Amino acid sequence: MLLSKNIINPLILLMLFCVNGNTYSQLSANLNPSGERNILEDRSEWTEIIRERKEYSATYVTPDGRSITHYSKQPLNYYNPNGMLVPVNVTPIESSKGFTAADQPNSVTLLNTGAVEI
Repeated sequence: MLLSKNIINPLILLMLFCVNGNTYSQLSANLNPSGERNILEDRSEWTEIIRERKEYSATYVTPDGRSITHYSKQPLNYYNPNGMLVPVNVTPIESSKGFTAADQPNSVTLLNTGAVEI
């Protein structure tokens, strides 16, 4: 009799979980109706809180007032010559010398000759 009691309790819990799990999956499916944008994925509407900038983090506020901080192992911001923290931008820009990526802690230029200037 002891064995049968131990088997029945887990089965009852499993059945309850399956019923509740099904209900929760229906709820989560309705949280983001089709056609609506997810503001956590759409970063174009986030506004950076500039006073919260750190070298390895950036903090944003979403349209609904949530605060989201992005942390990185690589610098997200660097100190420019004026001493202000500004975002790192490694996009190369074409110049007369070649291509340069100056908006980062150690600016790099790929010269037309193929040499690299740091």
